[in-house]
Amino acid sequence: FLAQNDKKTILLNGQTITATNTPYIKLSYTTPQGLNKTQTSSQTLNPQNTTNDLVASTQYINLIEENCFDWDDTTPHTICTCDDLNTIDYNSTTLGWTYILQNNLNFSNCDSTYNTDDGWRPIGTEAAKFSGNFLGNNKTITNVYVNKPDTDYVGLFGYINSNSSDINNLGMIDSNITGQNYVGGINGRNGTVNNSYNTGTTNGTGSRTGGINGSSGTINNSYNTGIVNGTNYTGGINGNGGTINNSYNTGTTNGTQYVGGINGASGTINNSYNTGTTNGTTYIAGINGIQGTTNNSYNTGTITGTGNNIGGINGGYGTVNNSYNLGNIKGASNVGGIIGYFAAEKSVINSFSTGSLKGTSSSTNFGTIGYDGGGTITNIYWYDSNSIDSASPSECIQGGRTNCTYLDDTNYT
Repeated sequence: FLAQNDKKTILLNGQTITATNTPYIKLSYTTPQGLNKTQTSSQTLNPQNTTNDLVASTQYINLIEENCFDWDDTTPHTICTCDDLNTIDYNSTTLGWTYILQNNLNFSNCDSTYNTDDGWRPIGTEAAKFSGNFLGNNKTITNVYVNKPDTDYVGLFGYINSNSSDINNLGMIDSNITGQNYVGGINGRNGTVNNSYNTGTTNGTGSRTGGINGSSGTINNSYNTGIVNGTNYTGGINGNGGTINNSYNTGTTNGTQYVGGINGASGTINNSYNTGTTNGTTYIAGINGIQGTTNNSYNTGTITGTGNNIGGINGGYGTVNNSYNLGNIKGASNVGGIIGYFAAEKSVINSFSTGSLKGTSSSTNFGTIGYDGGGTITNIYWYDSNSIDSASPSECIQGGRTNCTYLDDTNYT
């Protein structure tokens, strides 16, 4: 075993060192924790005597790619390399520690196993969840590659134990992450993500895919600019459930049903916005695809659904307060500028839409609410930006304009 700062004489087994063959030292070893590592000298060996196979003992090797991961009781534990990051889920003890990222990481410069075949192994699984905290320290991680289309809980982190475990101040750049269910640009499931962002592509072959988080958890002051591709429960920020505060999405979000520019389904969205395009079949919206509560939020992105229940803010069965839509909306039936399908036990209050609205079934498309199931409506309005087009809806809500103010080109100011 080599202790720190040990100096050892190295025999070259009869090899002659010359100025032309530029030899170097590669050291492969196993750590006391059982991790296999390889390090390479930062400089080539200079010949001391071309007829002697013994390198002079006064010449030392400076190893690069030295890891700063510490196994002592110091907290937070430092992360300096991709290998350090890969050490977090070594055992149940390390999964519960608090970590701090010391510098920017680029996976293109790391061990090739992280970028080939199925790529990076997400931190935390359903059986061994991450229960610690990760301090991004305003650093970035670039070019993370995960190709696990048949695996659940996929992201840089896969499965976080509870919302008491945080990921803070982290930037994910140009990642390409693919998983099955519970897939996120930063995390697959649970946890709290604060002051973080993702610019890469996130793909889910199953359900619950989000640009930041796949499902549940809490997301604060974060954003996504990357493309999100999923099936059911797909969101620009979060796939399903949870709470989203002061966050935004500018990337395109593609899915089948329950697709939202911010959140796919359920949960609570506060003070957030979407400017990205949202595409899907049924229950498609600029903020929340289905259910949930939206407060003080807005959408300006284009919304396209090929089926029913398409809304500027909510696709159906949701509550909307103090929010608005400026984006253009296309769908088949139950298409509304604010909500597609409005359920009896829900409410829409102090909200409006000014985006154009087109539906293939005009009898169930209305300026603010596509289908009115009898919920509470207070102080909402619709500006019919296409009032001169006979193909646009002629009413604020189903059955007339009660509790909804209608404005057209002649009286909108």
